[in-house]
Amino acid sequence: MMTAHPEQAVQAMRRNETVLVGFTVATNLADGVAKIALPLLAVGLTDSPGLVAGVGLTLTLSWLLASLHVGVLVDRSDRRRLGALANLVRLAVALALLTAVAAQALSLPLLYLAGPLIGLAEVVANSAIGALVPATVPRERLGRANAWIAGAETVANEFAGPAVGGLLTGVGAALTLGASAGAFAHHPGQPAAGAVRRRLTPAELGNPPLSARVWPACSPRSRG
Repeated sequence: MMTAHPEQAVQAMRRNETVLVGFTVATNLADGVAKIALPLLAVGLTDSPGLVAGVGLTLTLSWLLASLHVGVLVDRSDRRRLGALANLVRLAVALALLTAVAAQALSLPLLYLAGPLIGLAEVVANSAIGALVPATVPRERLGRANAWIAGAETVANEFAGPAVGGLLTGVGAALTLGASAGAFAHHPGQPAAGAVRRRLTPAELGNPPLSARVWPACSPRSRG
């Protein structure tokens, strides 16, 4: 099997790492915006604190109820396609909410439908991107790549996203949803569309092929 030129392999490694981190930053920032924006939108639709809190709960409940099942799905499926599909779902939901706001048709049931869809898509996308790292980044850069991705998830999703969401919602709901849709649209299908260009070979990843690890241990010379 032909292997890539060393310079091409290095470029692929750097591109893969950059794309994965960029995808994580953009989409988690939009998820963080949704975490504060959807409950704030619910405040204008109901006077019940419980119903408002329920909208926020729908965005995070998927991590508790579906993360194990999503892990199995990610393990058995094409992770690039899963990440792209999850992002397209979030884009479609954001555009649907934006359309409802523009048409003055936003309702509490619609928010309760959008919340689980965004939350589940977040679980799928983050799990798929995390599982892509070992197959697309060389072993000596795994620590760096994982640290960047984990940091991006935390900062964008938990800190920057909600802060930006609160500011944008104060200006207008349409601006908030439009910004979220823009963030999802900026990286709509990158993991599947070839931005993560290819899986690196075991040699490029710094891992010996499976035969080199198994057969020496099974040879008579190694047992002698």
